[in-house]
Formats: sequence, structure tokens, C-alpha cells
Amino acid sequence: MRTRSSLLLLTAFLAVVGVLAACRKTPSSTAEADPMVARFVTVSDTSVTYVGDATCQTCHAEIARTYQTHAMARGFHKPETDSVPETYPSPAITHAASGYTYRAYRGGDRFFQEETRADDPSHKLVREVTYVIGSGNAARTYLAESNGRLYELPLTWYGQRGVWDFSPGYEIGNQRFNRIVPERCIACHNAYPGVVPFTSNKFTELASGISCERCHGPGALHVAERQAGKAVDSVDYTIVNPAHLPIGRRLDVCQQCHLHGGIELLREGRGAFSFRPGEALDAHLALFALDAPETEGRIPVSSQAERMQRSACFKGGQMDCATCHDPHSGTKENDAAHFNATCQTCHALPTLETQVGAAQKANHAAASNCISCHMPHTEAVDAPHSSFTDHWIRVVREQPTAPQDTTAGAVVLKPWFAKDLEGTAGKVYEGIAYLVYGQQNARQDAMEDGVRRLQAVLGETEGYDEARFLVGFALMRLQRPSEAVPYLEAAVEAAPVPERLNTLAQAYEQTGRPAADAQRLYEQAILRQPALASIRVNLGRLLQAQGNLAGAAEQYARAVEEQPWLAQAQYNLGSLLLQQGNAGAAQPALEAAVQLDPTDMQARGNLGTLYAQTGQTPQARQQFEAAVRVAPADPVALGNLGALLLNTGDPARARPLLERAVAANPAYVDGAVNLAMACGQTGDLACAEAQVSRLGQIAPADPRLPQLRAAVAGARGQR
Repeated sequence: MRTRSSLLLLTAFLAVVGVLAACRKTPSSTAEADPMVARFVTVSDTSVTYVGDATCQTCHAEIARTYQTHAMARGFHKPETDSVPETYPSPAITHAASGYTYRAYRGGDRFFQEETRADDPSHKLVREVTYVIGSGNAARTYLAESNGRLYELPLTWYGQRGVWDFSPGYEIGNQRFNRIVPERCIACHNAYPGVVPFTSNKFTELASGISCERCHGPGALHVAERQAGKAVDSVDYTIVNPAHLPIGRRLDVCQQCHLHGGIELLREGRGAFSFRPGEALDAHLALFALDAPETEGRIPVSSQAERMQRSACFKGGQMDCATCHDPHSGTKENDAAHFNATCQTCHALPTLETQVGAAQKANHAAASNCISCHMPHTEAVDAPHSSFTDHWIRVVREQPTAPQDTTAGAVVLKPWFAKDLEGTAGKVYEGIAYLVYGQQNARQDAMEDGVRRLQAVLGETEGYDEARFLVGFALMRLQRPSEAVPYLEAAVEAAPVPERLNTLAQAYEQTGRPAADAQRLYEQAILRQPALASIRVNLGRLLQAQGNLAGAAEQYARAVEEQPWLAQAQYNLGSLLLQQGNAGAAQPALEAAVQLDPTDMQARGNLGTLYAQTGQTPQARQQFEAAVRVAPADPVALGNLGALLLNTGDPARARPLLERAVAANPAYVDGAVNLAMACGQTGDLACAEAQVSRLGQIAPADPRLPQLRAAVAGARGQR
């Protein structure tokens, strides 16, 4: 039986990472002054609360009705049973690198995704679809829920091509059913949820679809004044109407969700849902892009705002997003005539005919499709089987080029917003961007660069405690805990939030500080947020190492209760209960651990040990054999299977396994004991004597040694 002492770091680097086509200074800026913006009360008054769509609908019923036809209204919802665009069941789709195969299927009015392994017929893990992300115009991705936490499922339906395939990112690294859906993702696919603080992805309630208040801001003041019958001037300043905002702030309402593809960082003091329509987006986010050659012919999914701003139509001050898109209705979104008529409000046909010349005259007739030529559908660089309208309006002359390799060479990042080009704050966010890029792309050089940049700027200024924490977090990732401690201590002193407390506790453990110091921090973190199961696992592991088995068991049990899909919690709980002799309680936890991670050799070993101890020999053999498949060179895995075969009367098959075990670890005491017995039972006394001699060298006080010597001597005497 094995125990394990893994540390569970929380997710400090939950940020969107990708390649933005080009870095540009947008007209949105905190420097943009407009008296009208200041008059909108909800922009700066954070005491005004949200009321939800149902309240809005009481007065705006017709808008609410037509809005239901818009893709934004269908961006997040429960699975439908009456209108199902997918083809069920899906084909079996295998992730070659990890060996897992997935299948989506329907069972009555419920929908599921299933995971299996060709090399392990006993493994089957199923998750039920709880929510759907995406309207289906391009794709639909599926979420499973467990105790308020959301997890993205591996398979996505790509509606444009009518095919099932891996969800974006899974083909690179298969996160199986463990890919959490953080608050920042929900912020652009849904209304304002109920959020459990400090958990990143645990919600108390979830609405369906992007809400009215996502674009209009919190509505409580507006509702109160309208119900009170207060008069309204030409503009109602109790609620934001984007049409009355200056162009930069108006764009920011759309860009809060349609300007992605780079490294996206919430500014210090901001949360995923704190942006309010009317304020400048650069007060809420810092965006950085990889400075790499642009791949023509491919665009990021959420590239609309950036691409539009390249257009002469936009630069001339003649358009914004709402010029073509009605935010309250999706009924015209697929109507080419609507968009062509919009183009012709500025580009009248008679004028075009004189501008384009005779050769192109036929392509600019009344029935011509402006969009297909000047805003062509283009393959998405960050989503397979999908293409989107390129919002850079132009005469398209570029030829598609092959994607650029961005994994080689030094990482260079450029800011999107002008305010991040200079000053202390700009340098801080730039450093964080390098940390994030390095973490998300497994680029240690970028992480090291980010640490150096932040150390330089933070050494010259006070504040920026989140940046200090991220430096400490990165240094922990880089296996430099001693350097991490002062940064983490400063961050905790500024704000003792659970994630900082957890990381500092781990740094204390790794640098040899007294266990009581780390325990105090873990307990303080759990007191702040009891739902953080990963911190309970860390505390339980620390208590177990100090001999407080009852306290450790309590923490593991509460972690499992809170987050049953956390494999580490199930493993630690089951292993500790088995160690205490409570096989009945240990079995379901270890079985869950193996189900959650069938490649965990240690979990299989402990479960096999439990089965063997309780007389479930076939099940024990199955687990030990699976452990050897997972780790064919691991001495304990080999030793466990060899010992079982030996104990069930098959020394001939046990011997080669045990020989491999002691060859892998010459100091493996149990391996030497069992190999000596296997050799003796197969009549090879020379082998048995050699193993007894080995045991005398590596464990001279082992109580089994005299018995083995006597057995070998007796066998010699009988010859």
C-alpha cells in the first residue's frame, strides 16, 4: 500500500491565452472624457444592483420576445429535448496521446458523454450533460455539473460541418472530465450568476443566456424610478443605453466579450463580473498579444471587434457594431439582403459602378452579395470545423498562408491598450502576461522572463499585491520555493485570501518551516472558504504526516463530500482508511479514485491490496495487472502482482515479475522476500539463496530473514 503527498495548487493563472492578429490602440480608453458618460449613474455607482431579465420583461415584452431569436439569448442553456440538432450517438473518438475514447449519446430525455479505454475494458466513466454553451450556429459545447461546479466535456458538436470532435484545446492536452469552467468563461456566455467566493467555478445559481443587463448595466435604479413615475428627460440616465455612449465606450460594451484571442488579465481589484457598460474596458482588463506573424486566411473566433477596427468604414467614423447587428433580435442575422442593404446606405450602387470600373461592374449589381466578397467566411484559428465572418471590411487580396510556428524563439508580447505601453502599471501587467503565457503554453523561458520583469518593477514600488502573489506562485511552479516565500508573505499580509494562504503554506512546507506554520495557514484558508476541497486535501496530508490520522481522515472526507470528482481526495481518503484497517469504508473511495484516474498506478495498487486483504482475489489481480500495464517498470506494481500470484499458487508466473521488481529497485525488501520464496517453490535454490543474501544486506533485522534462511537450509538438506 502506498500513500502520497502531492500538493494541490489552485488555479492562479486562469486566463485566456492565444494569438491576437495584431496589437492596436483602440478608441476605448480611460482617458476618454465625455460628460454624458458621467451622467449615467450605474457606471460609477456600484451600489446599484441587478434585477434579472424577468423584471425587464415586465415593461419590455416585445424586445424580450424578439431577443429570444438572437444567438446571445441562446448562449447558455439546459439541454433541449424537443429540438436536438446533434446526431446521436456520436462516433467513438479517440485521443491518441492519452489513450481515452469518447462517445456522446442520448438516453431518453437525457444526454451523456462516456469515456473508455481500449487497454482497460473495465474502465467506463460517464458524465451527464447539464448545460450547453453555444447557440449552435457554429458549435455547441457541453458542461457537466457537480455540487455547483461546472466542467467542460471533451466532445463538441460542430454544427457548421455537422460533425463531432474534441472541444477546442482537447486535441492538444486531454483534460478529460476535469476541465473547469471558470467565472470568466461564464461572464461571456451567460447572465450574472450566483458565485461562491474564492472558488473560481462554483455557482449557486445560473441563468440562461446573456442578459439584458450585460449590455445595459444594473437595472434596479431604473426600475425603481420608473415604478415611482419619475419623469425622464431625452435620455434616461438611470440605465445605460449604449446608443448614447461615445464610440469607444459603445464599442467596449461589445468588446467585453468580442475582443479575445490574446492574453486576458483582470486588473487588480476586478472580478469576472465587475465590468459595467459605460465604463472603459481598459479599466477592467489588460490584454496582451503574441508578437508573431499573422496567419492570413484564419482568424480567432472572437475577432469581430479587432477586425472591424481595421476597416476603412470604421475608421471613417461611419459605423460600429450596431450598424449591422440588431442587439435585440437575431431574425435578420442570416439574411444577406439585410446586410447588403446596410452596406448600400453608404455605398450606393450608382456610385460603386463608377468607382469599380467595367471589369467589376457585374459584381456590384443590386443582387450581388457584398459580404461574401468583402467579409468572407474564414476558418477559425482556435476552433476546429468552424468558420466565421471576417469583420475586416476590405478588398480581399491576401492569399491564405500556413499557420506560423509560435513555439520556437523568444516570446515577445505586446499590449493591446495604450495605457499598458508605459508606466509602472503597464510593466506590472506585462510581467504577469509573460507568466500566464509561460504557464499556459509550457514555456519555462516565458515564465522566467515574467518573474524577472516583475521582480524589477516590484522592487521599486509598493502595492500590486496580486502581482507579488503571482511571482510567488510562478516561483513555486519553477521549483524555487525559498525565493517564493517573501513574495507570498507580502501578498498574504496585504490580503489573506485562500489561494494565497494555500500557496504560502506549501512554500513553508517545502522550505522546512515548522508544520504548525503551514497548518495555521491551511486552516485560515478553509475558514475563509470551507468549499475549497483542494486545500482540505493539503491540510489532511499535513495532518497525516504529523500522525493526526483522525484529523486527516476528517479533512479528506469533507473534501470528498464537497468535490467528489477530485481524484486526489478520494485516493487519500481510501488509502488512509485502508491503513487504519477500515477496508469497508476504504473500498468505495479507492474505487472512485481508480474510476476518476484509471492510469493512477498507486490507486490501483492500493485498491488491489484492499481486494486481496478482503478475499476478492479476481478483483485484486485485475487491479494489479492494470497497475503493471500503467507502470511496467515500477517495482511495487510488479511486486504486488508477483506476490498475489505467489500467494495463489502460481510461483512460475510470479517469479519473472518479482525479478523485474528487484532489478528495478535492488533495495526492495518485500520484492526480495517474495522472489526468494518464488525461487524456492520453483526449485531454484541458488536463486533463493541469492535473494536471502540480498535481504541480509538490505534488511538484516527483517523478522522474515531467519525463516527464509531456515527454509533454504532445509531444502538443501533434503537434496
